[in-house]
Amino acid sequence: MTPHALIIRFDDYAQRFSNEGKPDLQPLILLADHLDGVLTADGHGELDGYELADDGSVGTIYLYGEDARVMYDAVKDTLSTSPVTRGGMAFLYFGDVTDDTTKVDEIEIVGQLSS
Repeated sequence: MTPHALIIRFDDYAQRFSNEGKPDLQPLILLADHLDGVLTADGHGELDGYELADDGSVGTIYLYGEDARVMYDAVKDTLSTSPVTRGGMAFLYFGDVTDDTTKVDEIEIVGQLSS
């Protein structure tokens, strides 16, 4: 079976997280590690990596597993309360991400910051 993917995309990262005029990667790294922990603990998937555009404008987190919907359901509360991803998009790939015929669900990440 071809693995499914959950790809999280978010904008304006450097505007929200900067240190001395440069993007501060710590919030992104902590979030990616947390998502990986949630998915691996339950055997739902794993982190493949993350990236940030050179100018810090767009960030992406890549997660892979057997079922994109199960992965999303496992992490959706974290995504909606994280200041990193809130307002971003989740792309659920139900098959090979390089195949143009793969079904993809797009879900806006909305929610409130936890208090």
